[in-house]
Amino acid sequence: PSMRVVRLAHAPAREAAAALAKAGDALDVTVTADSASNALVLSGQAAAIARVVAIAAEIDRPRRRVLLEAR
Repeated sequence: PSMRVVRLAHAPAREAAAALAKAGDALDVTVTADSASNALVLSGQAAAIARVVAIAAEIDRPRRRVLLEAR
């Protein structure tokens, strides 16, 4: 088994880990959140980890912001 750390820029690690848990289970990858560094720690087979990393990249996107203008 391999291990990889994926640092997140936008999504909170705990939320991302929860969202990735089912995909990780299906691919036999363990997903653990490290809140201190806002990162995911992945362990499993390298090919499966690569698939989870791709999904994590889709989750870790900037959230849309709404601009309100007061008059």
